[in-house]
Amino acid sequence: MNPLTGSRRELDSVVVNIELTLASIIQGVALFFLTDNARAILSWRHWDAFLYVAAGLCVIFIFWS
Repeated sequence: MNPLTGSRRELDSVVVNIELTLASIIQGVALFFLTDNARAILSWRHWDAFLYVAAGLCVIFIFWS
């Protein structure tokens, strides 16, 4: 095995881990704002806007998977 190939695989592994970490952080921030707005909608009893909250949650879950 070439040492360059081994270091390349290790670098690829690190890059993949960084990408997954950044994606999880971005999704966590989006989920925070969605839940904060959903709490406000539920407290004001705007049930017609709850469909948008559910759609946003589905988008986050689809992106997450």
